[in-house]
Formats: sequence, C-alpha cells, structure tokens
Amino acid sequence: LGVVTARTLAQQLEIPLFGVSSLAAVAQRHLTAQPQDAPQDIAVEMQAQRGQLYTAIYRPRAHGLEAIQPDQVRSPDDWETALKAHPQPLERVAAGDDLGETVVQVLELAYRRWQGGDRPNWSTVLPYYGQHPVDR
Repeated sequence: LGVVTARTLAQQLEIPLFGVSSLAAVAQRHLTAQPQDAPQDIAVEMQAQRGQLYTAIYRPRAHGLEAIQPDQVRSPDDWETALKAHPQPLERVAAGDDLGETVVQVLELAYRRWQGGDRPNWSTVLPYYGQHPVDR
C-alpha cells in the first residue's frame, strides 16, 4: 500500500521517487550507531514468513550503500552458506520489530542519491514481496 501510494503521488506530481530497501535502512542505521574507521560489509537479515529470512549484504560507500547481494528470501541454511562463502569480513545485523525507527536512514540514503544527481522515475520503484502469499 505504501509503495503504491508513493508511486501515485510521484507520478501525479511529476517528481522523482527513491526506492529504499528496509534492509538497507537497517544497515545504514547500524553504520550510524557504530561508526568505524574501516567499515566492513554488513549482512542484514529479517524474519520472513514460513521460516524464511529476508537477506542482503551491503558495502558502505561514500555515496551510501552498495548492494553486494540484493534483497532476497532465503532459508536460514542457505543464508549461513552464503555468509560463510563471502570473501570479506562481515558484520551481521538482525532487523527487529523497530523498523519504523529507521525512517531517518531511509531519508539519508535517498538524500545521498539526490546529491549524487540521481532522479529516479516513479515507474522504477516496485514493491518487493519476496514470497508468494500462499505456500506452494
């Protein structure tokens, strides 16, 4: 509902629309809370339905976060295998029930893209569900 509303407003107002992943916002929040001299890749996971996980791996960059492994749904075993195979050190972060508190990071990531000259069209922003609503 939120993405559809944002797309409709951006289309009608003819303004850019920045799609920011909830997992990216969690990673950015982690960076903000624990700044480091040499940031490592950040592996973010969040509970999905049916025992699955929403997962992504991000690399801190000057312009924001780079998705090394984009958002996807995996089994916990598949996620562990991917983490072990990752060639660089990782910091693991689990998204909790406080996703609403990442709104500042959503705005920060979008603003960095804006400053970098990005002006995405509303049509490029799509909701990501990751799972079929019915277990197949």
